Amino acid sequence: MREFLTSISYPSLNEDGSILVSPELSLEPIKVDHVKEMWPQVKESQEHLARFLPWAENASKESLTQYFAKCEEDFVANTNRVYAIRVNNHLFKKQVVGCISLKLNFVGKNYPGNAELGYYLFQDATGHNFTHEAVQALCTVTYTHDNVQRFEIKVRVENTASRNVALKLNAKFEGELRNYFGQDYCLYSYVLPDDFIQQNQLINDRLVEGEGLAIAPFSIENLEEVNVEELAEATRQATNNLNQAEAQNMVSRIVAQQNASVTNNEEFEIEAEQSAVDNSEAKTSN
Repeated sequence: MREFLTSISYPSLNEDGSILVSPELSLEPIKVDHVKEMWPQVKESQEHLARFLPWAENASKESLTQYFAKCEEDFVANTNRVYAIRVNNHLFKKQVVGCISLKLNFVGKNYPGNAELGYYLFQDATGHNFTHEAVQALCTVTYTHDNVQRFEIKVRVENTASRNVALKLNAKFEGELRNYFGQDYCLYSYVLPDDFIQQNQLINDRLVEGEGLAIAPFSIENLEEVNVEELAEATRQATNNLNQAEAQNMVSRIVAQQNASVTNNEEFEIEAEQSAVDNSEAKTSN
């Protein structure tokens, strides 16, 4: 099993259109068959989703079925790709935890395409980095196979969680869309391969500062020679190293605090003993 996993390059695009993001996470093109599994989760997370997704407020099993049927048609037509995010780990056993969508826009074969990203997680799946992994993998695969270079993310100003996904991706804030469908939105853009490379360099800069193991950043001068899948792997390794470096720093700080606490206690005990001796000598002399 280990040999099989190490032979796979992540993210990996399969013939059925699904994307293997990691051994634990995959993206499946939405089909009507997903309704049976996902409707109970949509219903359970309805209040959570409806805060920023208008369709969720009055969602029904019938409306979800119609939407998923349209998603299948759009996927074949290559205009809109919607994926179920499936996780298989100790917390979620082969469970769909949310969705990610990609609205494609092409102007011609000789021009790079643009796309608009959308994503959401069910309430019990938030806080596990699933969205970031899914977005990064989907952008990488779409860039590699479809030459889509610009990805736009539009999120409500008050939607902090979705804005954090964009920022963690190293997407650039381009401005505020006022009264966009009646709400104020933030517009972010993620451009490949530039933002990917810059993200890797930023991670390495932090690693150097934290004395972690750095991976040599890719040279922006050699963009034509860069393989984005290699970039994805390098960034993932750099992120892991960053997490390890930060964890080591945290442990060092805790140990230092504990040592300082022990030292202070020892000094206090010595001072207390000395004070007792001084008091005893003072009484004797009196």
